[in-house]
Amino acid sequence: MSFVRLIVPWLVLVGVLAAQSRDDKKLQELEKKAQEADAKLEGARENLRTAYRRLELGLKAVFDADGVPKLRAELFRVIEPLYRESVTLSEKPTPANRQKLMAAWKSGLAPALQRLEDPLLKEVDAWLQARAQALFLGNSPFEALGKDGDAFVGTWLSPLTEGADPFHERWNAHLASSLPSAAALREASRAAEAAHWDVKVAKDPVLQYQTGAPAGFARVPAGSYVVRTTAGVTTLEGRKKERTINLKETFIGLNEVTQGDYFAWLKGLSPEEREKRVPKTDRGKPLWDNDAETKVPTPKPEDLQLPVIGVSFDSALSYAKAQRARLPTDEEWSAMAGGKEGRMWAWGPAYEKAKANDLQAGSGKLQPVGQLPLGRGPFGHCDVAGNAREWVATYENSKPVDPAKIEDANVFVRGGSFNGGPEDVSNGWLWIKRAYFDQDAETGFRLARDP
Repeated sequence: MSFVRLIVPWLVLVGVLAAQSRDDKKLQELEKKAQEADAKLEGARENLRTAYRRLELGLKAVFDADGVPKLRAELFRVIEPLYRESVTLSEKPTPANRQKLMAAWKSGLAPALQRLEDPLLKEVDAWLQARAQALFLGNSPFEALGKDGDAFVGTWLSPLTEGADPFHERWNAHLASSLPSAAALREASRAAEAAHWDVKVAKDPVLQYQTGAPAGFARVPAGSYVVRTTAGVTTLEGRKKERTINLKETFIGLNEVTQGDYFAWLKGLSPEEREKRVPKTDRGKPLWDNDAETKVPTPKPEDLQLPVIGVSFDSALSYAKAQRARLPTDEEWSAMAGGKEGRMWAWGPAYEKAKANDLQAGSGKLQPVGQLPLGRGPFGHCDVAGNAREWVATYENSKPVDPAKIEDANVFVRGGSFNGGPEDVSNGWLWIKRAYFDQDAETGFRLARDP
């Protein structure tokens, strides 16, 4: 055996071990950052608890001492010049004077509040500014001023000083949205969430495609893709078995739409619309029974996480529109399922049992969405193969569907179902169904959104 043949495997092994060491070091660094973010988050929580308690006790002391008039007087003391200027401008309520009034408050309020001496008012400085913005810098600033300074600041302070609401209700309704301690907690919470997400992505890189995507979606990057069409419908015999396409970035649902999601929309429709949209078999029999009390077609509680099936193409489009989404096109679906290289199955080039809820899995029925993570597609989408077949928004002639005007033609269906064999659940298998009429107990859909 030559020296080269002997040394190459060792060099490969060294390279693999070095890459693994770099990955381990990166993961350790990310985990450390997550721990530091958690510590900052706990500190922000404690600061917020302290601020809450301080304000609660301070406001109680004001009430116990009948000190609300004193608060009003203190606030009026520091903003009196602004108020007097505003009253003068209000004597001639012209558009020009309105602009002058608003400009005076925008530039003069923060410096005025810095002269406050009362600890309670100093604590809620940010809230006072936000409250003024809402009350006095809107469409009717002259009306908000009134003619009496005490009444003016009374209206300003009213959410804090009037009524008998417990402090936590005043906090939730007004203070928590503007105080620095609350803003710091929100920022620390976002930072901790982001840090833990980075750790998850380091452990499972496919999760990166969810970064920046709407909740429940993953990104299919822009670029060149191989699309496969190897079997399924005889009318496509003349179509190329594989072709290269170019796509813009899009977001596609990680999971098929569930029965729970669809029901949440269906129950809000009129009785006539519900009748049209209720899931049915290919013989027109509803798949959901009417609830005994509401008389609304309702899935069984144990079925809420199953893919919705028996949905007509029009109903799938209507649901998508209500979610400010759409159905993926055939090309988008294929890119999502096969990736850049055009995998024959979501997980790779060869069929592997137990990575899809299909005929080989032996369940003979739908399974909750997302139960087979090893069968995810290249961008992390679940149940691309098996479980439920999926409508896509492309006609048999490859023309994209206009949801506003559905043609009486066949549209494509992708992905295979729990009742399909290995070839049926491949990315090369295309089904066709009549857009106007077809619905059955194996076909559902997933959503897509544009960036």
